Amino acid sequence: MQDDPLLPLKKRFAERCGSDLARLRQLSPHAIEDIPQIISLAHGLAGAGGTFGFPAVSDRASALEDLLGLEAAEREVVSGAYDDLCEELAKTRHPAD
Repeated sequence: MQDDPLLPLKKRFAERCGSDLARLRQLSPHAIEDIPQIISLAHGLAGAGGTFGFPAVSDRASALEDLLGLEAAEREVVSGAYDDLCEELAKTRHPAD
């Protein structure tokens, strides 16, 4: 893996996941005023996760973004998707070198 030219970017992305997780935990998927910030975070993670070797982050972020875009999304489903993304981000804090 040391020959991986993307390794520095992957490590930086893993660090970003930690800071994004901290930001997400300060927000609530049930507070209308927080939804745009959560969507923005999820959108960025959905686009970058797979690129840097974290497809589960990408999948969970995309699922959350989609649910938050629905007007009638059930709170339980949104909460589950939010928790899933936070859990996946927590796993990325110490990627294998």
